[in-house]
Amino acid sequence: MEKKTKERPISKAKSEVGKNRQQLYAHVMAQYKKAMDEQFYIEAVALMDSIVCDRLESLAANLTENEPKFVNKNLDFLLREIPTDLIPEKIKPTLEELKEWKDNRNIAIHEIAKLQSDALDKDFQAKYKENKAIAETGKKLFRKLDNEIRKYRRNKQ
Repeated sequence: MEKKTKERPISKAKSEVGKNRQQLYAHVMAQYKKAMDEQFYIEAVALMDSIVCDRLESLAANLTENEPKFVNKNLDFLLREIPTDLIPEKIKPTLEELKEWKDNRNIAIHEIAKLQSDALDKDFQAKYKENKAIAETGKKLFRKLDNEIRKYRRNKQ
């Protein structure tokens, strides 16, 4: 079976792609709010990870003329592989913040059930409550990145 090359659907002004993406984002943000209200912080972190990755894929598509290697990739790959020489200077500090958030996201998702030698007395509830701040930071960084990409795209045209 031949492997099909994936492409990112590109949104044009008032296009179906743009409307669909907007609806999807609205559902993600509603689910994020519900997850936060119900204290499902790991779910909220995962939702922010997904939406941040989509914004980074958008940035990569704009910078590389829709290079397929950036489609459906994880946060680590995107932060590492988007060519830094192409990234606008105004966006670089946010990408640095995202690198730090990525490390915290990894702790939230992958280390919730692990006992750490430097925190033997930290129980599940204490670790879980830290995930609330990680989710909130993810939302803040998503909003910041989204605004910066929008400004970049407007100024580019």
